[in-house]
Amino acid sequence: NGSIAFIPDPVFDVLSWKEVLNKYNITASWFTSSLFNVFIDLDPYLFSKISNVFVGGEALSRGHVLKALSVNPNTNFFNGYGPTENTTFTTTYKIPTDYSERSAISIGSLLANSEAVVVDDSNRIVPIYSQGELLVRGKGLSKGYVENKVNDNKNFLVEINEQTYYRTGDIVSFDGQRFHYIDRKDS
Repeated sequence: NGSIAFIPDPVFDVLSWKEVLNKYNITASWFTSSLFNVFIDLDPYLFSKISNVFVGGEALSRGHVLKALSVNPNTNFFNGYGPTENTTFTTTYKIPTDYSERSAISIGSLLANSEAVVVDDSNRIVPIYSQGELLVRGKGLSKGYVENKVNDNKNFLVEINEQTYYRTGDIVSFDGQRFHYIDRKDS
């Protein structure tokens, strides 16, 4: 009914999470990819009562997503992408129920009040379908790091078309509708 449940103590085991789900009638939740994977391994039906599950923080495991989709047909699963510096998410992607392990999981489309460009090493915007570094900006983007001008100058002062962007360090491609994560620039 539009309520938010703040769980006072961390819940890292399946039994405790089931109790939380039942007590608060949770219909939407966010999990780090690692915790999602553990929960799917232990009890893939855990998400059956949740309408919308957002997963992110690192690349999703295709196998875990397939398992979750196969046993939770009434649950919507979303890949939520975004650096901490841009609040929670920059993009989201609703994973289709007919998703196959052969296809990579998109990081999705921009949320409202977010902008992004994909650039080459010279900060030039690359053509659609080309790979490059993802730069983001928008209302959710931090103004910089607290008392850390070195990293501010390195990550927050990328000027493209007279706009300031944050350098994510993620290599992506853009197909005209959705972004696709490829790798980290520093890996």
